[in-house]
Amino acid sequence: MTTYTVTLEEDSWGDLIMPIPQPILDEMHWTTGTVLEFTVNPDNSVTLREAYQPSINDMLLHMLGSHELVKIWWNSPNKDFDNEKPCDCNRKQVYEYVVSHSSYPG
Repeated sequence: MTTYTVTLEEDSWGDLIMPIPQPILDEMHWTTGTVLEFTVNPDNSVTLREAYQPSINDMLLHMLGSHELVKIWWNSPNKDFDNEKPCDCNRKQVYEYVVSHSSYPG
């Protein structure tokens, strides 16, 4: 796991902003508009993750019917992702694809 130390910045309204280093943005394929969740750890470090992952799996489970099929879907080449595995693709792109193919009630 890669760790970085950043200094919080304050915007003109007094809100705190945590800058995310470009190498993390590049590695995680995060862009403007990516929704993130954060956890403050006991040592006051912060863990970030993309908020889309759980909802993607919920929709996939609803569509495919089993956790095993969801796992297979994530790790199989998909023509809609240029024959790349969804697990290797931009999460926002995967999320938008799944939403467009889902009738998930949640």
